[in-house]
This record gives sequence, structure tokens and C-alpha cells, in this order.
Amino acid sequence: MNESGRTALPAALKKQYRWARTGRLHRRICHVQEPARPKTPLGAKSTCPAARFVRPLRLAGRHFGNVSLQQRVPALPNHQISYLFAPPKPEDFIELRSDCGWGEIGLDTAKRALERSVIDLTCFEGEHLIGMGRVVGDGVLYFYLQDIIVRPSHQNRSIGRQIVSKLLEEALARAATGATIGLMSAKGKETFYQHFGFQERPTGQLGAGMTQFVLTK
Repeated sequence: MNESGRTALPAALKKQYRWARTGRLHRRICHVQEPARPKTPLGAKSTCPAARFVRPLRLAGRHFGNVSLQQRVPALPNHQISYLFAPPKPEDFIELRSDCGWGEIGLDTAKRALERSVIDLTCFEGEHLIGMGRVVGDGVLYFYLQDIIVRPSHQNRSIGRQIVSKLLEEALARAATGATIGLMSAKGKETFYQHFGFQERPTGQLGAGMTQFVLTK
């Protein structure tokens, strides 16, 4: 103990400890050999004078950020995610739309809509439907992406990106020269589709896209 009541730092470590405090000569600091420690009974406080300085020397000059160790460990993989060029069951289509807040449709409406798709793609986690997309049109000159849906619980995992990519690949394989592939983007999703080569309208040559909704029948 010194006059201040603190444990005296061994002379062999004084110079190294000064380097640790100033952040200099990191390579030397990382290779400081720890002095031998006396064995301490379980639960008792260590009496080794250098014990309190060993950990600062080890960590000097290193930056670990503010991320916890738990966040650094990658999550275990979920069930296998698979993609299938096939329509969903009508009842699953209804439930998926409802889960994403797209409104309710009847079973007969769902059946007839799916029957008229040009391309259907479904995404499963295990046997659970988590996303879908389809293409409508004549299958030769005109293709329109519709119902690109991913369950809220599975969004932000690049599933939607995979669905659009696979649908476009299949549509391009069927398209004749001069064909058009279009879509109506949800508000705020324009940038997402621009990554696939879609243009936001209107442009200097193209007018604005237009829609008409059938509210009653």
C-alpha cells in the first residue's frame, strides 16, 4: 500500500500501465505477460497487487462498440424457406391478404382470381405459407405483377425481393420481343421496385399510370 491507501503497482508493470492509459504502443500492451497470481479461495477477494491492472492492459486500445454479445451472436436458422411456382390455396390467399390488411374477399372471388393468373409463386417456411406473388396479363406481350405479399412477421428478410426476382425471371422467359412488364407500386415502395429496373411514372416520354376501382357490383 502507498500513502494514498491504494495498492502499489509492481514496478515491472508501471511503464506498461502508462502506455495503456495513453493508448500508445498497443502491440506491446497486448503482449504483456501477466505475473503469477497466488491461488485465492473460492469467494475470497484476490490479494494479488497486479490483478486489478491485468484486464485494463488486455483491453487497452481495443474498441468493442455498444453492441451486446447477445446481439453479436447470429440467430439460429429458422425452418427452411422454399419457393414454389404454384398458386396458394384460395383460403390461404384470403387469410394472407387479411393478415396484411388488404381487406376481405370471398372464397369464390379468390378461386376465380387465382385461376386467371399467368404465373403464381408461393413462399413457405416449412409448410406454412408466408408470402406469394403472381403475374396477370396475356402471358406474351403484357405482364403485370400483382399481390406481392409477405406476412408482417416475416418482412425485412428479403423474401419480397426474392419473390419479385423469381417472378420477373419467369416473365422474361415467356415474354415476346417488345413486351411490357408493369406494376402499380404501393405508396412509398417505389424505390424497392426501381432496384429491379422499373421506372417511376410519369417520365418525359410516359404519362402517369391510371387506375379505376370497382367499389360496388
